[in-house]
Amino acid sequence: MPTNCHNTIFAENLRPGTRDWQLTCPATAREIEGYASATSVNRGDVIHLYVNTGSPTFVLEVFRMGWYAGLGARRVVGARAVAGTAQVMPTTDSETGLTDCAWVHPFALTTSNLDDPADWVSGVYLVKLTESSGGAQSYIIFAVRDDQRASDLLFQLSVTTYQAYNYWGGKSFYNWGSTERKRAAKLSFNRPYAANAQNPAAACGVGAGEF
Repeated sequence: MPTNCHNTIFAENLRPGTRDWQLTCPATAREIEGYASATSVNRGDVIHLYVNTGSPTFVLEVFRMGWYAGLGARRVVGARAVAGTAQVMPTTDSETGLTDCAWVHPFALTTSNLDDPADWVSGVYLVKLTESSGGAQSYIIFAVRDDQRASDLLFQLSVTTYQAYNYWGGKSFYNWGSTERKRAAKLSFNRPYAANAQNPAAACGVGAGEF
């Protein structure tokens, strides 16, 4: 075993990885979409996942992104069948352009594992959603912090930039991504990241913002 395996992140990346985190059927027509209750959560806390789909059920998986011998991620939560909810779409404020979802029936995800205390190392996590009707897939993205662990390095996830470019609901902070080419003055994190159906490469990351 390498001598520096006491480093939490190094040891994590020695664990078995998988390529199953990749989307094989991106939901570019909004067959399934979702957002998290927070952009980041402290390790061990609960984060809520809000999902919209017309399918009666969907499958939820969670992956931690990392090297993992070039595979790109490790599965942290295995496939779980969840009842689907067709959510009510919010209205857009005519003055500010704000679109804020108030979706219901979230999936409560606990970022700890009593059977494996080494689980849920800090990092970027992707929730992979697969709807049961046609197999369309999308992501929800969030970060896990470890507020109790000191570190010499900090990785910053530019979520405010992600939202600035996010035109879900019809508005972004840019005219080109907004209805009537009129940008929003306010944006909400309580909404999914829109899929770019015109860009196949971007569509493969539907739901993950600019990650």
